[in-house]
Amino acid sequence: SKTYTLEDTLSETSTVYWRVDPGQMSGSNSGTSEFKNERLLIQNGYSVHGTLSFDRQAPYGGSVVNDNAMQIDSSLNLFGVERVPKKRKDKFNNTILNENDIAGKRWVIQPKWETPMLNFANISADNNNITYPTTFSESVPRGIWHQFGEIPKDPSTGVFLE
Repeated sequence: SKTYTLEDTLSETSTVYWRVDPGQMSGSNSGTSEFKNERLLIQNGYSVHGTLSFDRQAPYGGSVVNDNAMQIDSSLNLFGVERVPKKRKDKFNNTILNENDIAGKRWVIQPKWETPMLNFANISADNNNITYPTTFSESVPRGIWHQFGEIPKDPSTGVFLE
């Protein structure tokens, strides 16, 4: 029996990104030498009329929707590897010494870009942190260039990838 390492697993991994399900391919022939091939859920494939091919694909047509859609690997590094150093711990599980050896490696999935998340929900005239003009009050901007946001204190508040 072979023992697989993290590098073995990641090097043998193949990715297929499927953000949208355009449905299965459906071909039909009207009997007039016309063949139509479409996706069932998101149509807009291509048609072949005799020997002429008419390409009428929209950028998000069923045949190319997943090629043109932004996929998860645009925002995340999916195949990061981190070395885990050996640590000596006391009886209370507190680290007392970081050794120079590697205990192992771990797979890390992380965002390609991070920034603090500011919450502007507290911005209102009631809190005296925004001034409304007498006309066009709906046009008053809220955000980082106009008011001070709050870093959320509750860990369940924010934007999450699920």
